[in-house]
Amino acid sequence: MEIFCILALCILILSITGKKRKTLQDHLFLLVLILSLISVTSDAVSWGLDLKPGARWITVPANFLAQISGLLTYMFFALYIVVAASLKANIKTNITLILCLLSAAGIFLAVMNLFNGMFYTIDENNRFHWGRWYFVFHMVYFIQQTLVVLQILRLRGILEKRDLWAYLSFGILPALAVIAQITFQDLMLTYPAGMLSLLLIFVNVQQEQEKRLHQKELELANGRTAIMLSQIRPHFLYNTLNAISALCVTDPAEARRTVLDFSGYLRANLNALSYSKPVPFEEELNHVRVYLSLEKKRFGDRLKVEYDIPTADFSVPPLSLQPLAENAVIHGITPRPSGGTVHIQTGKTGTAFFIVVTDDGVGFDSGQPLGESTTHIGIDNVRQRLAAMCGGTLDVRSGPGQGTTAVIHIPKEWTY
Repeated sequence: MEIFCILALCILILSITGKKRKTLQDHLFLLVLILSLISVTSDAVSWGLDLKPGARWITVPANFLAQISGLLTYMFFALYIVVAASLKANIKTNITLILCLLSAAGIFLAVMNLFNGMFYTIDENNRFHWGRWYFVFHMVYFIQQTLVVLQILRLRGILEKRDLWAYLSFGILPALAVIAQITFQDLMLTYPAGMLSLLLIFVNVQQEQEKRLHQKELELANGRTAIMLSQIRPHFLYNTLNAISALCVTDPAEARRTVLDFSGYLRANLNALSYSKPVPFEEELNHVRVYLSLEKKRFGDRLKVEYDIPTADFSVPPLSLQPLAENAVIHGITPRPSGGTVHIQTGKTGTAFFIVVTDDGVGFDSGQPLGESTTHIGIDNVRQRLAAMCGGTLDVRSGPGQGTTAVIHIPKEWTY
């Protein structure tokens, strides 16, 4: 039975490691599988060498390793559940902390057992004997499994029903196996029960997660296309070409530079369609500089641009800053007869990088819905791609006659 568990775990591990893109949830599930494999393999080695006196130096550490990895498995499985639920809502739970403390206590007891044999001993003939307090260690496992079940039940309003039952199986089936093992010492069902649960989770949760990730990638691709198309506006094209035409007469050298800038701007928009990961902020900033320089050729002194960039060593989704600069120019500055200033600033805190785009234009009531305008589509698209690609957020504040401030926050742990 243990050989079957080992083979099944190896197959699952290879399936996860073969994925091109792995989420934090994937990494934690992979860690649970590896710890389970260590536990099962160590236990199989221990029982395989039973009654072989010369192998005691192997069976003692193998038993110890099986116990330690078993305790850690439930701790990391609890973290796996929390991460799965946190993708859908902000959660707070103390059960994971309790499980960590319980695992630490179990590891301490396992170390103590090496010296006093209160749970089990392995004699000089390499024979395994249960100790007087063997059931205490099984109770630690049982409490862990119960806490896992309680944590899953607490999150039942967040988790999908199909996922919920798959997660519950990892606590319920091994718990029933532990009860059977306490009652009948020679009945070893813990590992098969755990293996069955992991198979259920892999089929029902991990595979579904892969489908959802693929669907999310399609949505992001469509979003990149939508925002690229929204930025190549006919009026912007016509006005830029007219500006170039006028410069050809008054300043041919400047006209040539403008053509190069304009072609680079269009190329950057098209290249953004192929990006599936964040790009260096400097690259996005250069794209915005080109855009604003083109707009300045149209509006002249009515448009002023200021940069305050002390921090640039982070990454952002492609075409995430330009829509904010474009909205500042088109909807903030140009409706104002005297024009105004667009200010772009970066900075960082202990946990995040931030980008601030402000203008002193006409502003709008940010408390009112924007409807299906291009502005709304652009802002909403930036929000979605920030959240999906780097865990970032976008906050827009404005008021009539008060200008507009857009702030992007990007957590440092997501920085590429």
